[in-house]
Amino acid sequence: MRARAAAAVLVLLLICGLVAPGAARAATPRTYLAHARAARLALERDWGASGDDWRGINAWQRFVIVDALTDNVRLSGDRSELARLARTVVNHDGLDGNDDDLWAALAALNLRGLTHDDALLAYAAQTFDRITRQYWDSTCGGGLWWDHQRTYKNAITNVLALDAAAQLYVATGKRVYLDWAKREDSWISASGMLGASGLLNDGLSDRCANNGGPTFTYNQGVYIGALTDLSRATGGQADLARAQTVAEAAVRGLSAPSGVLTEPGGPPTGQDGQIFKGVFIRHLGRLVAVLPPGPRRRTLALYIRRNADQVWRAQALGAQFSADWSGTARLTGAAPQAAAIALFDAAAQASTAP
Repeated sequence: MRARAAAAVLVLLLICGLVAPGAARAATPRTYLAHARAARLALERDWGASGDDWRGINAWQRFVIVDALTDNVRLSGDRSELARLARTVVNHDGLDGNDDDLWAALAALNLRGLTHDDALLAYAAQTFDRITRQYWDSTCGGGLWWDHQRTYKNAITNVLALDAAAQLYVATGKRVYLDWAKREDSWISASGMLGASGLLNDGLSDRCANNGGPTFTYNQGVYIGALTDLSRATGGQADLARAQTVAEAAVRGLSAPSGVLTEPGGPPTGQDGQIFKGVFIRHLGRLVAVLPPGPRRRTLALYIRRNADQVWRAQALGAQFSADWSGTARLTGAAPQAAAIALFDAAAQASTAP
């Protein structure tokens, strides 16, 4: 068993290009937080707005940016943007679909951890309660509908709901949220959306079968984060081990030969996809922060740092970062900038992993 485990770690290291001597600098958390600060200042300089939003984003991405900046406040101790985030997180203009509403609920829960504003908890609970009451039914044996027209059951809506349920249980202690988390977890596992690679495809067909859709990085990332939070809710290690298994499958299946994280099909040209990798890496960093010490944890931590070092080296002038982390295509904007902030924050956490 030990030999097989060691071999699996070696394979993962080879895939990620991490076995070469000196493969990653021994950068400190301070270094990565300095990178995150540079990216944050450029976000405000180049894509900031006078209101509580950023230019050139889709509505749901507002809350992914809030999450990245909230994490940065927590890690850096720089609370100068906290009031701006508190205003922005309650801006629900333009949301469309249950997944959009769940992004907003999760950002509210994250920010509430810093501000202790119970109105944010109330909003998240009310949003979750409404969606589960109105959009969970027996089609495909359960699961939430992605859209209000009930045309599609997909991965992102349900992993977001799993994460929200687990976090709401931790925040409130109400058993109903733990029950919902377990219900969602069981349904996702049985739905068929998990493919042979161990990754989530995009959703289900009209016949309730895996539709073979892309294994987008953000689906894997939210699933990793949801299982990490479910482990926190239950106090058990089995869910944490499952999160680690998904993370390792994603590293194997969603990395270029150089070891850089990439979307299925290459660099994303659509607006939505330009923030996906930031979602993934944020949750991978959260997982690494709570994994037990050992070679598998170190491998994932090194993967995060390698990506952060590559993105920093490939930066354009002015600390603008591309949605293509390989540095080949220049796809800049508020969404890729937030993804870079999430990456540097994750690297700051990963640089302390034993």
